[in-house]
Amino acid sequence: MEDVDDVDRTSKSWSQGRIQQAGNREREGVKVEKKKELRKKERKKERKKERKEDERMEMDEWMDEWMDGWMDGWMDGWMD
Repeated sequence: MEDVDDVDRTSKSWSQGRIQQAGNREREGVKVEKKKELRKKERKKERKKERKEDERMEMDEWMDEWMDGWMDGWMDGWMD
């Protein structure tokens, strides 16, 4: 009888261990998905920041060119 009880306890602990492993894998899967979502959001923020910086640089270049043109025109008019 003791042998049967030992086998029964062993199978219970084995099945409980399998259930726990499945739960751990599920939790790890959720963690991985959350990490992927966070990385996706971070990349989106980085791209947005880069786009804003590019737009700002383009505007600065345009303003520099416009000011140079205006100053050249003003200087030409003033010199005449």
